[in-house]
Amino acid sequence: MTLSIIDQPAMIDAAALAELKALLAIENSEDDALLLSHFRSAYALCEAFTGRALLHSRRCYRLTLRTGMQRLPDHPVIAIEEIRTIDDDGNGTALPITAYQMDIDGEGFGSVALLAPLPVVPVEVRYSAGIAAQWEQLPELLRQGIVRLAAHQHLQGAADSEVMPPIAVAALWRPWRRLRLA
Repeated sequence: MTLSIIDQPAMIDAAALAELKALLAIENSEDDALLLSHFRSAYALCEAFTGRALLHSRRCYRLTLRTGMQRLPDHPVIAIEEIRTIDDDGNGTALPITAYQMDIDGEGFGSVALLAPLPVVPVEVRYSAGIAAQWEQLPELLRQGIVRLAAHQHLQGAADSEVMPPIAVAALWRPWRRLRLA
């Protein structure tokens, strides 16, 4: 099972970078590439920590689909677009809408199921997920945590591969956290 993002969200816009630079009191653009790297890392850690897709993006989840509902890995799901079978060459063929069932519940969890068994072949579920369309529309606590973590990484010279945010950042994100049992 693999997840890929088809259309990356435009998460790094001028407003997001300006927030980070204001917190760090940076006025020039010499370190913009490094700041953007820290920003992307903080954004990814926020998505992993909260268990939520932050900015709207189109995603593709490849799995072996069985009968019975299977939940998509991202939350909140906005729309489930299609399910495609994948042949040995990697080419996809869309299944007719009558071949599967899909559901997005009231909390934004998306699920899909085949109505009849297929030969064991991988399928791709294409869908859209995310809390907000633009950076400014993200809830304040999530934005503040991302900016603070990116600033922390910049000031500490921390590696972009941190797996847990600092306690102050985790406190900002905790109300948004969704845990999944394995």
